[in-house]
Amino acid sequence: MEGLYDYLNGSTAIAISYEDPTGPARVLKKFLKDHDLPEVKGIVFDGDIMNGVEFNRIADMPTKDESLAKLVSLLNSPMTKLIWALKSPMTDVGNALSNLKDQKI
Repeated sequence: MEGLYDYLNGSTAIAISYEDPTGPARVLKKFLKDHDLPEVKGIVFDGDIMNGVEFNRIADMPTKDESLAKLVSLLNSPMTKLIWALKSPMTDVGNALSNLKDQKI
């Protein structure tokens, strides 16, 4: 990979993940912070070479499960609002009929 060699001088570590693409970045960022170690020089993410600033952006990304949960929540929210909007007039009619029945007795 062209440009990768520039990042491989001095002490170098490599972390690989096949399951969670952002997982190693999150783990490494926490480890560096907990042990007061130098920052990341660069990373290869999905075949692209990125600098240390991009590393922090990727490390702060939500996990796949968190992203899926947010997506499901966003997709579910309009449906829930629609159900409540459709249910509300029926509840109001039911309450009005109940009140009318109570008044006639």
